[in-house]
Amino acid sequence: MQTLLTWAESWNRLSSAYVHLGLATHEVIWRRSVKLANGSLTPVELTRMVFEKPSAFAKAAERAAAAVATRQDPLLVAEALVQPIGAAARKNAMRLRRG
Repeated sequence: MQTLLTWAESWNRLSSAYVHLGLATHEVIWRRSVKLANGSLTPVELTRMVFEKPSAFAKAAERAAAAVATRQDPLLVAEALVQPIGAAARKNAMRLRRG
């Protein structure tokens, strides 16, 4: 059984992962919207917008399934689900910041 401190740390990591995912997602949507509005959104970026999501969600589902299969705590399963999607969103945000 988890101690209260371990449980709180798990919740902290999970909530932090969700916040980072939300911030990165909003930034990516905003930057792509600006590019779309001013006509500078390239066909390559349009393609990425469509094909990056299934890849990120498949990786997230795989990691979450592995966490379930190894009988991890539900918080760790949720964290395993959120982290790959958040990593992809942060990667997109950094790429879009460069131009």
